[in-house]
Amino acid sequence: MNRMGTMLVVAAAVVMSLTWSAGAEVFNLVATDDYRITNFGDVLGSNWNGGNQEVAVGRLGGSGANTQYGVSLFAFDLPQEVFAAGVTVSTANFGLNGRGGDNRTLIDLYGMARYGVNDDGGLAADYFRGNDEIDLNNTLLGANFPETGGNIFSYYDTDDLADDAIAAWANAQIAAIKADASFDPVANTYTIFLRMSQNNSMNVRREFASRDDTDSYPPPLLTLETIPEPASLALLGVGGLLIARRRR
Repeated sequence: MNRMGTMLVVAAAVVMSLTWSAGAEVFNLVATDDYRITNFGDVLGSNWNGGNQEVAVGRLGGSGANTQYGVSLFAFDLPQEVFAAGVTVSTANFGLNGRGGDNRTLIDLYGMARYGVNDDGGLAADYFRGNDEIDLNNTLLGANFPETGGNIFSYYDTDDLADDAIAAWANAQIAAIKADASFDPVANTYTIFLRMSQNNSMNVRREFASRDDTDSYPPPLLTLETIPEPASLALLGVGGLLIARRRR
């Protein structure tokens, strides 16, 4: 390889490296809304006991045929930047703070298969505990999250395995939204949903701080990190090299 060829290869590596670094963006999305949805299809909102705005998973009250069980549903509005051509979610994380309850409650984290447009996410009955996750086509993102045992007032966030699953689910949701015939990220706001569901039959519940918590706990947070796809980076790098070579 001659000197010019060597310089071109080195320049390509530099251009692509700089483009990759500059193109990465991190979005910390605070829950737009959060709800407790019961097995009767009721939307109870985030207020569990007066001013201490909480969401809960598990038994909510009642007895016999009137026993209420609930899931926690978290809504996140997506920023316009995630819909840009050649952009993909490379990693993600979900976290929230415990607020009490019973730490024996076994919970799983799911990504909902549906999405919302301009605050229209569908019917509450589409989300309640009685609906099977498989029937809803939901994606299991984290088993036993938050984990049982330990301090129920801790801050919990997903591990690396769940982070990868959340990123893959987010990319699938973004692709589905972009495939919609009415897709318009400027005129419309698109919302994706995470759901925490009880995975055992114990008559217990677990509570978590909501976005409106009044006791200074951090709100539920979904973090998405996006990067340009490698193909886009390669094109940018080659384009830069062609320009440089032409000028010579």
